[in-house]
Amino acid sequence: MRAKIHVKYGNVADRREDVEHYIETLDDHVLANQLTLLRLDDVDTLD
Repeated sequence: MRAKIHVKYGNVADRREDVEHYIETLDDHVLANQLTLLRLDDVDTLD
């Protein structure tokens, strides 16, 4: 699943906070749970 959430302003911390807020305020709890599973703390966790 891919969520096309475009956040292009602010620094990395601000963008991360905006995405976190988006996920937390979704009315669709199933989608919110799926997106939560996709969250990574840091890009280094992909390695």
